[in-house]
Amino acid sequence: IVVESERPKLAPDLLTPLMRIHGETRIQTAIEISKKLFPQEKSAAAVVLARADDFPDALAGAPLAYNVGGPLLMTNTSALHADTATEIARVLKSGGDVCVLGGTAAISDNVVQTLKDDGYSVSRLGGADRYETAVKIAEALGDAPEKAFLVTGQNFPDAVAVSSAAARLRAPVLLTTAQNLSNSTKGYLSEYDIEDIYVIGGTAAISDTVYVAAGGTKRLGGADRWETAVAIAKEFFPAPQIVTVATGLSFPDALSGGVLAAAGEAPVLLTHPERLPEATGGYILQASDMLVQTFVFGGPDAVSAGVFDKIAGLLP
Repeated sequence: IVVESERPKLAPDLLTPLMRIHGETRIQTAIEISKKLFPQEKSAAAVVLARADDFPDALAGAPLAYNVGGPLLMTNTSALHADTATEIARVLKSGGDVCVLGGTAAISDNVVQTLKDDGYSVSRLGGADRYETAVKIAEALGDAPEKAFLVTGQNFPDAVAVSSAAARLRAPVLLTTAQNLSNSTKGYLSEYDIEDIYVIGGTAAISDTVYVAAGGTKRLGGADRWETAVAIAKEFFPAPQIVTVATGLSFPDALSGGVLAAAGEAPVLLTHPERLPEATGGYILQASDMLVQTFVFGGPDAVSAGVFDKIAGLLP
């Protein structure tokens, strides 16, 4: 169980009210987010490691990373990426804990062995499929949860949009298909008396049948991924001082950024790379009088200069 003091905290950078955090690749963007969140060497309590090229096993990872007091970093499946190895060595003390997400098809035993050879204590959270992996991550969060989030496991936007809120609440992110609740997810939900089960997305993402089967208490969704992210932001971050924005067309930037967003008590908003959705812009504009910091995750290919400038124009 993680004590409150180990959760990372983020103070706004008042000199740079709008800041882009990015690297040349998704792996390097995750590293830059880690450096922003953990600027001091050996300051993370642990590291969570996810596959860089596919999302399923990583979807529930941001709340875990925040609650174990570390960044969520990315690697290739077959071998530990050299830049990630360097960042782990910078941010984590010798013998520190690295949690690998997913089975060997997601992150190979070769990666695990490399980490062990480098002197880290390595654990793997992986199940037979993405649904069971999410449950194992949920169990690793510790205490019986008061709240839980149910998102589609078929796509990533809803899961990354809810990552910061879930992290702050130490609430698990569980996965489902649109029409069927997996046995592993069903088993987890039935094991605990969870006060609030938030079902994320519209009925195309998660049907009313699944909502009822899961014991849903509230649905948060919109007409599309942009509106769903804003619905989550309004529910859990009605008066933010910090907001974060990432592309809604790719998962890694928003997923790694979710840890930073949680540390700043900020929502994760989504944007199209080439245009700022009306819902996203509207939320930023409505919150603008309270905002002291806005982070944009990813380079110009992820969030274009035009969108960046559009966000700037909404800020005081």
